[in-house]
Amino acid sequence: AVKPDFAKAHGNLGNLLMSKGRLEEALVCYQNVLAIDPGSFVAYNNMGNALRLQNRLQEAVDSYRQAVRLNRDYVEVHVNLGTILMEQGQLDEALERFRYALTLDPGHVRAAAGVARMYESLGDFETAYAGLQPFLASGKENVDVALAFAALCRHIHRCDEAIAMMERLLDPSAPPIGVYERVLLHFDLGRLLDAAAEYDRAFAHYSQGNALKINQTRRFDPKKHAADVDKIIEAYSAEFMSGAPRAANASQLPIFIVGMPRSGTSLVEQILASHPQVFGGGELADISRIADSLPGMLGTQLPYPQCIAAITSEKCDILSQRYLERLKTLSQ
Repeated sequence: AVKPDFAKAHGNLGNLLMSKGRLEEALVCYQNVLAIDPGSFVAYNNMGNALRLQNRLQEAVDSYRQAVRLNRDYVEVHVNLGTILMEQGQLDEALERFRYALTLDPGHVRAAAGVARMYESLGDFETAYAGLQPFLASGKENVDVALAFAALCRHIHRCDEAIAMMERLLDPSAPPIGVYERVLLHFDLGRLLDAAAEYDRAFAHYSQGNALKINQTRRFDPKKHAADVDKIIEAYSAEFMSGAPRAANASQLPIFIVGMPRSGTSLVEQILASHPQVFGGGELADISRIADSLPGMLGTQLPYPQCIAAITSEKCDILSQRYLERLKTLSQ
């Protein structure tokens, strides 16, 4: 209020809001920082963190990449970018980001844990464990190391140690850790305890993780979800689809992989992307953004999907061309 152009205050307020799960408000704060200081690589990094927690993954990647362009030697952004690329199955670049972070800071725990996670994903369990071992032996327990160890432990028959480490980190007497980290620990503990046939303990950790996650995100409303699906069914009726306008562009460039979460869609993408004529784009948010933009583009007050009735061939052509251009910028 006293100094509206004080960028650092906007940034600190954004960090506090994000820690309380108020992600949209945090994003506004980071945008305020960039309006004052367009060269703030820290603001781009923090914006990427907030976008990632909203599952706006491609926007988060774009924000992290902008931070890298502004400061190639900012360790945290390489680790954050590596983490999200790993989650999207872009393993080669993810490993490159983690390794570069370690050249900047050889003792960076998150980067080392990221490298271990990468080697575990690639099936090189000995190298993964060798990278983690110094941190495991140090006696200084860390969430990122514990999560990497949890992913690796079944391959090296040390899951009891991983379970004990995560339980110590979650103990009320242990140093405090963030809510997001607690959620991950509870879910990984649930997974390992379930595999060990400790079903009651596993269920307790899954329940605690879910309770924390609900407090940090918008609560899922099954009635609203059902109503939204009903609106889609109504808007895309057989009658509408039989006469709906189409784009003239007949490009076969896009490949859409559709499936439920955890059903193997990322694996299918990796298999296809191993072909030299296929590029894996990850979980893009472009189609959702197109849907969100339709009411304004069509000049109607009706929200999506009701507004689809006003679509024209001309608008389909514009949208399809924009989408194809976007894919080409990603894949060269």
